[in-house]
Amino acid sequence: MNEKRGLAVAATAIIALGAGLIAYRWIVLGFTWSGRGSTVMLGVSIGAVVAGSQIARATTEAMKRVPWWLRIVVLVGGLAIGGGIGFAIAPTIAHVALDDYEAGNITLGLPSGERIESSGKTYVKNAGGFESLVGVTWQVGSLDPATMKAVTSALAAGMQGSVKAIDHDDFVVGVGGDAIAHQSATIEKDGGLGWMTMFTCGQNLYGVYTFGHGAETLQRRVLATVHCNAKATDKPAEVPVAFDPPPGWQSAPTDPGQLAWANQDAALMVRPVDSVPDDKFADVMRAIGPAMGGSIDLGAMRVEQGRSFWSGSMTVQGETMSALISQWPCGNDQALMAMYLHAPGTDEQPGVETIMRVQCKR
Repeated sequence: MNEKRGLAVAATAIIALGAGLIAYRWIVLGFTWSGRGSTVMLGVSIGAVVAGSQIARATTEAMKRVPWWLRIVVLVGGLAIGGGIGFAIAPTIAHVALDDYEAGNITLGLPSGERIESSGKTYVKNAGGFESLVGVTWQVGSLDPATMKAVTSALAAGMQGSVKAIDHDDFVVGVGGDAIAHQSATIEKDGGLGWMTMFTCGQNLYGVYTFGHGAETLQRRVLATVHCNAKATDKPAEVPVAFDPPPGWQSAPTDPGQLAWANQDAALMVRPVDSVPDDKFADVMRAIGPAMGGSIDLGAMRVEQGRSFWSGSMTVQGETMSALISQWPCGNDQALMAMYLHAPGTDEQPGVETIMRVQCKR
């Protein structure tokens, strides 16, 4: 009889273990989790419940003789063990492993998932098996309020969501309390909430993005792993642009991360950008205008010699210039944007011919 009581107790423990594993899988991890351990947890939990139920049916009479307090202890213990096994198979978003990743001149931790890499950009989809996205972007540049405003305005226009800069946040960027100055913003789209944090390391401007399940938790964890490896002797990254200037054009000083040329009548600025769909490009540029202290107004898109062009005007510090802007692919989801500025009322055809001299530098 003692042996059957032992089997009855074991049946309770096995059923509780399976139930704890099921509860962890569907309640703690949630219905949207789809990590690699999902099949394992499902198989183990179902197997435990079925096996425990079969043993319980064979020891029904013996179970009645097991003290009630012992049943509770075994039940709670089994549930805890089941949850612990689930956590070992698939940690929560607050505990998923972060592997070191080099992005430009920083090292930071990124979770496992579907990794998408391109020049100056890395995103991880389904981070840790959750419906989450984490990414890091980098380019030559520095962080200031105008840059932050331009980035948030362009992001909001491009994604047709809401992006709001945060004046003061309690994120910590840097390993071991090595806090790096930064600025953050919240991202809202279709009811979902995400985060963006920008900071500089050496000559580069970085952005860390998270969106989806546990976005804030993931943002905090990734930012806390950032280590700046820049040295004072590091040279800025080369802007991937090749340009054969027409006679009379000379290079001109400009902000980091872009190149500029000018002649007596016009100016040309070229910089690498994230590719924006043609049907959203004018909206993005219009949103950037106020961040520059002025406005950018563009007309309809047209195609010339295989490239997309927009004609319009740009006003900065009270001065208005006619603008001809073009964007074209430059590998993966990257693009080059060229802006030709000339006096209002003058012919823009030389701008088309000048922009066509600009090529992606491989």
